[in-house]
Amino acid sequence: MISLPHQHGRLRGRTRRERCAVRAKIPDQGVSWDYTTWLNVVFLVIAAALIVRFVRTGGVAMLRMMGGSPDSHEHEHMDSHASHRD
Repeated sequence: MISLPHQHGRLRGRTRRERCAVRAKIPDQGVSWDYTTWLNVVFLVIAAALIVRFVRTGGVAMLRMMGGSPDSHEHEHMDSHASHRD
């Protein structure tokens, strides 16, 4: 025989679980391909094309050539102008 508080707890637990199950909503649509999905696909294709063009036209080599910090090149350039003014 189960005590009264234990029975009350079991009954209360069942109703709490039942209430949670009633509030649960399961989407029945699945994945939908709306206009934002198609726009994302189009922009991903454009981005991929631009990256391929950048690599094929020597963009990586250009970035390696420009590899120094901007401050070091700017000061050298300004110093050379200062010496020409004298």
